[in-house]
Parts: sequence; C-alpha cells; structure tokens
Amino acid sequence: MRVSTRISPSLAPTREVVRWRKRSSYDVGNGGGGVGWFQSREFSEALEMIERRMGVSSANLVHNTPKRIMLEVCEVLGYKIEEIPVNTG
Repeated sequence: MRVSTRISPSLAPTREVVRWRKRSSYDVGNGGGGVGWFQSREFSEALEMIERRMGVSSANLVHNTPKRIMLEVCEVLGYKIEEIPVNTG
C-alpha cells in the first residue's frame, strides 16, 4: 500500500506587494484597505500569529527522490534555491 502525503506551501506576501502598492490609489493612508495594508505592521503580526498556529516551517522538510534530483540539477546550473515553508500543523 502506497501512502501519499500532501504538503501545503505557505506563501507569505512578497516584494510583489510593493509593486502593487505603487500602482494602487486605494490605500490605508486614504481610508481604504488597499494593498498597502499587506505591508503594515498589523498585517505582519497577524500573519506571524497564523503561521505559528498552523505550524508553518521549513524545518524537518524531507524531499522525495524526484525533488532531490531537481534541487541538485538546479544547484549545478546555478539557479537560486530557497526553501518554502509548509503548513505542518
């Protein structure tokens, strides 16, 4: 019997939010929620609390054989490799 475990990556907002904010006129500063909220301290604190509750981490992440091969090939080719935290809770 083969057992498959699905993991769910936890993708926190990235630098892309900065680009969106520059293009948005609907922002926290003018009374709106807007994309600027995603750069606020309140949002960061809320996200950290959610991540702790969900057990978001990249610690103890074990890659299967195809993923290990892909990581090795990317490393040899000089691609930047970053671990993506997953929801472990």
